[in-house]
Amino acid sequence: MNEDDYPLTLPEKRSMDLLTSIVEANEWLEYKHRSNLIVTMFVQGQSGRWYAIEAKRNDAIIGFNAQPWSLNVRGGARKRDVIYNNKYCPNLCLNPHRTAEMPVGDKIAALCLSLHNDRITAMSIPLLAQFIVAPREHLAKVMVFQDEMVVLHSMMHDDEHFGMVDLTEEEEAAFNQQEPEDMYQDWEMHFMGIEDDIVAPPEPAEPRGSEALSLIDLPAPTAEEIAEQRMWEEYEQHMHSLAMEAFWNQQDPGNED
Repeated sequence: MNEDDYPLTLPEKRSMDLLTSIVEANEWLEYKHRSNLIVTMFVQGQSGRWYAIEAKRNDAIIGFNAQPWSLNVRGGARKRDVIYNNKYCPNLCLNPHRTAEMPVGDKIAALCLSLHNDRITAMSIPLLAQFIVAPREHLAKVMVFQDEMVVLHSMMHDDEHFGMVDLTEEEEAAFNQQEPEDMYQDWEMHFMGIEDDIVAPPEPAEPRGSEALSLIDLPAPTAEEIAEQRMWEEYEQHMHSLAMEAFWNQQDPGNED
């Protein structure tokens, strides 16, 4: 894939120029790689954690509502963890839905600022709070932090996490002799020993972002940090409005007069 075959659109180029100006003005943000195909950034959060953001062009992907760029985020307790992408650098499943229609540079800029202000962002994103409070040695066990659950590497090698069990020869023979319409009827109860009258205990509520952050002693954000976060939220909303306006102008060429 030749980079010259994938020139940036004018909105993409402008947004990337803006991103570069932000990088040059802030010590907590730096480029690792920049091209028309892949952009990789390192971000230092105010919690002390580090983040690697990779934006990759998806021109080869064809599908309904396919985005031209995909964003992936990894996190580490130390900068070298994200630089070398070692075992202490799990994935963070962050989906910036509000910036979906923005040019790629604006998406990256908004995500960079949110991760730099990670203590504030974690108040509304529990998975980020879980990552911040997790000890470094525990991060080696994590494959990805998700909204629904934390996926561990051990789950990928343990069938019990996916509801699979080993059958004895007699149970496997009995299973294979079933009629197709009966093959999946009550299989959980038959092979996993689940009784009808057993009521599963209620699952403990997961700590919200603020509760998880209270487990460690983090300094409160300053007034300047809160003001900066609000400024970038307003900027994000402004760019979203511009993107939507450009989209509707393209749908209705008559408005160009």
